[in-house]
Amino acid sequence: MHLYPRLLILSVFLVFVSAATAETTVFFGITYDVVISAPMPVGDGTESLRAFTLAIVNTTGNAMLNPAGFDGTALFGYTGISGKLHQQDVASLIRTPTTDNTDLATDIDTHFLFTMADVLAVTAPVETSGLLASGEAPNATGPLAAFAQTSFGDNLTGDPALIGGATGPRWDLAYIVVPQGELITLDFVINGFDGSEDIFASFEVVPEPTSLSLLSIGAILAMKGRPKLPSL
Repeated sequence: MHLYPRLLILSVFLVFVSAATAETTVFFGITYDVVISAPMPVGDGTESLRAFTLAIVNTTGNAMLNPAGFDGTALFGYTGISGKLHQQDVASLIRTPTTDNTDLATDIDTHFLFTMADVLAVTAPVETSGLLASGEAPNATGPLAAFAQTSFGDNLTGDPALIGGATGPRWDLAYIVVPQGELITLDFVINGFDGSEDIFASFEVVPEPTSLSLLSIGAILAMKGRPKLPSL
């Protein structure tokens, strides 16, 4: 059961991210912030793909709230991570929602940054693929390389919980690959031992000649007190 009601405070803000900037916060929460690494070009350029790591950070200083679980399933009304997510798989039969298959989960593939041995899950991590064609050349390795194909899906979700609990205040949750200009939507809950927080935000990565503009059309979820608002 989630400890706090969902209160959406809609905001629209533009954050300039220079190429040298390591990370940008795309969600400012009461307990957890969501940060992304500087989006970088990947692949052969056919689909103008940009890739970044999405991480959850406990900003309270209370170790009992360190992130230990993710739930983006429809059972509780969530949609997970959504957008035009680039995928690499084998005929949509061997998918890569986690890093278990490193031959397919390469730098052009969207996936969670854990293996199934790291987590417990009622709903195993899942992803969609094959919804739209991709012109990007596969770069899989190993015995599956000859059968690999690329495409776009629209969702990455599940309800994994880290075995043994949180390992610290930061959880590098997912590696996201999308075409430049694509809108990414986050809709899930992050659980710690002593509380949880709903995450809802949308952002668009727009490269510029000397910087990356991150247009974030987000929502800050207030649980208690006043949320930290982004400065312009």
